[in-house]
Amino acid sequence: QLEWKKLIEKRRGGDQFSQDDHDQLLRTTRFMLDSLSRQNDHIQPVAEAAINGVKNKLGAFLSWYEDETSFSPANFIEFPRNIDKILGELEQIC
Repeated sequence: QLEWKKLIEKRRGGDQFSQDDHDQLLRTTRFMLDSLSRQNDHIQPVAEAAINGVKNKLGAFLSWYEDETSFSPANFIEFPRNIDKILGELEQIC
């Protein structure tokens, strides 16, 4: 998760992503989603709702990012306002 945050901050800072950065962001996002999907059956409803909220936000980011960079990571210029808001919320949680 620390790597994910570093990559998000790098991109927010205006730095271009290398192919390795791009691949790492995809890997770490997918890993976090996969980890959240393997939740325990004995989870409190409040915790389950919080986990689902994080999963939905990560999923929305991943879907947008994959679409934005489907041709090349160079296609990505900046985070749109709605995605930047999601990222800010995720950074506080993760």
